[in-house]
Amino acid sequence: MLLASIGIYGLLAYMVGQRSREIGIRMALGAGRVGVLKLFLQKGTALASLGIVAGMVVPASTASLMGGLLYGVRPHDPAVFVIVPLLLFAVAVLASYLPAWRATRVNPIVALRES
Repeated sequence: MLLASIGIYGLLAYMVGQRSREIGIRMALGAGRVGVLKLFLQKGTALASLGIVAGMVVPASTASLMGGLLYGVRPHDPAVFVIVPLLLFAVAVLASYLPAWRATRVNPIVALRES
């Protein structure tokens, strides 16, 4: 869980850094902080959702093969297939909120000057 949240945070922080000029232009043209926050939160949750769906398809299809290696857990345990994706999604939203919030604090003049 920690590794997933660090990875999502790192990816979004890098994306915000790469797009600082675009954020400055958007804010200089009148985009509000809520709009910028929403933009990056949508990007983060979309990436996390895609990863969670892809990460659930493979284990669901290969769970029967792994059944012999599991001790004390059924291969198709509904708690694992429901709770883990929800928990990962919650962590992804929290991990993407910080870079998104930081993007709303970009000063348009400084962002345009740094290019």
